[in-house]
Amino acid sequence: MNSYPKYGKPFEPGKFYHIYNRAVGNERLFESRENFLFFLKKYQKYTIDHISTYSYCLLENHFHFLIKVHESSNDG
Repeated sequence: MNSYPKYGKPFEPGKFYHIYNRAVGNERLFESRENFLFFLKKYQKYTIDHISTYSYCLLENHFHFLIKVHESSNDG
């Protein structure tokens, strides 16, 4: 029996990951500049203590992040 969480293997400290997500169908995730800025503020608030962001790309209907999990992070 594997001990991984329901949604897969936890992130490992010191490793790089490509994180991405896409809207359903032709929907847009970001309707305005304010939406982009709001998203980035929330992203920073919840990730700053756990990951370093090396690169990102936000588009109207999807986004990508290249991140590295902090060595001291054990949040998974």
